[in-house]
This record gives sequence, structure tokens and C-alpha cells, in this order.
Amino acid sequence: MILLDDTGLPPSADSGGAMLAVPEASLRVLWQAVGTEAPEREHDLAYTRFVLDAGDVADLDAAVVPVDDRGHFRIPRSGPHLLCRIPDSSETGRGARGCDLVDLPESGAVEATFGEGGFHAGVVEPD
Repeated sequence: MILLDDTGLPPSADSGGAMLAVPEASLRVLWQAVGTEAPEREHDLAYTRFVLDAGDVADLDAAVVPVDDRGHFRIPRSGPHLLCRIPDSSETGRGARGCDLVDLPESGAVEATFGEGGFHAGVVEPD
């Protein structure tokens, strides 16, 4: 997880909080659970915000994984998912702040960034 700065500072690890991974098959249920329509344009996902409680996460067959102090996270899933950043993963609610559609690999790495351009994630190809 990388924090991008638009003031000229170098990118840095965006630590703490969590990542939410919702299977693509559960997206219709997700938007119903948070009481909103799916964003009309994929670009709008980068700025989407919603709050889920623990029951919603379980109903969606979603995974919430912590982001460590180096900005690293491990998602025990593969296949098409909506990946969202949860900057504060308190027990009172999980507020997502930006999402992206990602086809999670069975092995490999995903890079996620957040900055003025919103949240973006994608599979990192090995060198």
C-alpha cells in the first residue's frame, strides 16, 4: 500500500488500517448493503466511500486483512474482487475509502496506491 503525494514528496508506505476484498459475485449485494448504487463509471470507484459492519463482511464472503507498518498486506483469495482501502479498521465500523476491481492472482503481488487520484490497485508483473 503506497501513499502518493501531489506536493512533490516521494511516495511512502501507507500503513495501518486494512484492505477489504469483496468477490465480484457479491458486488450487487455489497451495493444493496451500503444503500447505494454501484458507481456508473469504473473511474468513480477510486473515490467511493461506504461503511460495512462485521455482519456485512461475513454476508458478502469478503475478507478484511490488516496493512502492516511497511504497507504490506496478504489477501488469501484469488480471482476477480473489488479491493478497497480501509484507513481505520476500528471495531465500530469499516469505512472504505476508494476501491478498484482486481483479478487477484493465486500467487504474486498486488500494488495499491492512494493519493489525489484516488485509490488504484493492480497485479504487479514479475521482472
